[in-house]
Amino acid sequence: MRILLVNTLYYPWKVGGAEVSTQLLAEYFANNGHSVWILCLHNGSGVQTDVINGVTVVRLPDPNIYWPFDKGTPSLVRRLLWHVIDMFNLSVLWGARRLVKRIAPDVVHTNNLSGLSVSVWFAAKLAGVPIAHTSRDYYLLHPNCRLFADGKMQNPRDISARLWSWPKRICSGWVTEYIGISRYIADLHASENFFPNAQRRVIYNSVALPSIAGPVSGNGVRRYGFIGRLEPAKGLEELIKAFGSIADLAELYIAGDGDPLYVEALKKQARDLPIVFVGRTDPKSFYPNLDWLVVPSLWAEPLGRVVLEAYSYGAPVICSAMGGLPEVVMEGETGFIYQPRHDGKDLALALTKSLSADRDLFSARALEFVRSFDAASIGDAYLAAYRDAVGVARA
Repeated sequence: MRILLVNTLYYPWKVGGAEVSTQLLAEYFANNGHSVWILCLHNGSGVQTDVINGVTVVRLPDPNIYWPFDKGTPSLVRRLLWHVIDMFNLSVLWGARRLVKRIAPDVVHTNNLSGLSVSVWFAAKLAGVPIAHTSRDYYLLHPNCRLFADGKMQNPRDISARLWSWPKRICSGWVTEYIGISRYIADLHASENFFPNAQRRVIYNSVALPSIAGPVSGNGVRRYGFIGRLEPAKGLEELIKAFGSIADLAELYIAGDGDPLYVEALKKQARDLPIVFVGRTDPKSFYPNLDWLVVPSLWAEPLGRVVLEAYSYGAPVICSAMGGLPEVVMEGETGFIYQPRHDGKDLALALTKSLSADRDLFSARALEFVRSFDAASIGDAYLAAYRDAVGVARA
């Protein structure tokens, strides 16, 4: 099969789980005899093409007025103009159309589209190529891809959000196969009348399965961890507050980076607790040293790749009941789920329960659960979706 995968960024660029998921899919397809191309963006000049692990990567130059992944906050006027251009980016349309005409893919599979826009769909439609789309964020619903600002979730049903999303909703009618990475995100898009002509399915993210599992603490002190971007949406302030309830029996390791002022505020809050900030860390060396991973998100994570990654190393998970997280944490079996609160009481209760839980049993269940999320199982599910899309296009 000839497959064109589209995502805002691709390896070595990475800002979240979408880049990892797209790479795992692309390399699985390539390793199994399919011809695979990636269309993504870069912040340099001109079109760049290279081959990474058998996958041809085509990077278009940034087609908007600023690169959205730079540090700093552009002015309100520049942000508004950026979003107007991003509704239907003509520069991306021409670049995508040229690539589609040149490689003649059997299917175009789009993922994160921020910066690229839904004009990629039109390029595929013009060429008569069926389209599959996977929702990995909330880009189609709101200018804020995470639906989180000022410490709270934003409403995709607000009038302003509906106005911004209306053109994308109309264009979503061109999509043949729709995939959500969780029931939560799939149902949310369905409730907003996206993808009216598409077959719908849920396919969770895949995860690379290592051969090593984390050990149980030998000194009686449980090791808890957080890994990710250090920012308010991640719920770290609540985690630090709640961790005080088990501080005599546990240690907390926080991996990641963020705004220096915010990180300093977190360190000040954690000053008298057994909490270590380890900075940006390779997950492969972080997970094996944990007894439990904590995912205290305040925003509605579409799924939460870190949960599956932790399971793959035998680390059970404590998570907030936000977004798609509860779909991959089995309460009382592979972890604990709590309702996020500013006072941290529910999280403190979950942490306390984990101290008396049979960590070996939770670890074994996590390892068993994650086996169905291997690259082959998820990759084959996507290939089935592609075949259905091609079949619909030919009917």
